[in-house]
Amino acid sequence: MSYAIEIGMRSDNPALRPKRLKTGPGYRAWTRDEIQTFLREKPQFRLPLLLALGTGQRGIDQIAMTWSAFDGDVIEVVQEKTGAKVWIPCHPELKIALERELTLRTADTILTHTPGRPWELGQFQSAVSKAIRSAGLKGIVWHGLRATAASWLAEMGCTEREIMSITGHTTAASVSVYVRHAEQKTRAVNAIAKLSNRALEQGQEKRGVTNISKQGKRSD
Repeated sequence: MSYAIEIGMRSDNPALRPKRLKTGPGYRAWTRDEIQTFLREKPQFRLPLLLALGTGQRGIDQIAMTWSAFDGDVIEVVQEKTGAKVWIPCHPELKIALERELTLRTADTILTHTPGRPWELGQFQSAVSKAIRSAGLKGIVWHGLRATAASWLAEMGCTEREIMSITGHTTAASVSVYVRHAEQKTRAVNAIAKLSNRALEQGQEKRGVTNISKQGKRSD
């Protein structure tokens, strides 16, 4: 590229200062305590939160969801990023919230900034970020709710393909981390349960030996 600049083929070198590649586990999932705190402090964001948790979609797709895509049981979403079309049955709690909001609808979109005014992406991102901070929460962002939804599905025993059918992820690698984490938790719980049961059995065996010994002494 430097040589291309020297001979006049380019005016700049795009390989000179490349941006650092993003690495790491990604956006952290919200804990249940954080969700409860947010709902308590910011009840006006309850419907957006339920949409995020119930559909596992990105913020840009949440604000684009329309009432025409909700048939009373299912929400259909065409993802902005991937173009993928996902068909998502509504969780009972989300369904109740949507049915209640439907009677008050003021716009074509499910979520609105003010009555009759759909959200712009920048507005929405700014508003939810401010709400998270003012609720006293740290270390989480709105996009982490997508990770929360995927994690909960994995904890319920959903396969990678089942999770992908909801979140719209295009590769199994994108959701495998949630499945592995859920499986690790399940194995850990089972392991400790086995250890506890074995300790209980050993305690019962020991008490049994003691009782037999006492009975023998009494018989003497």
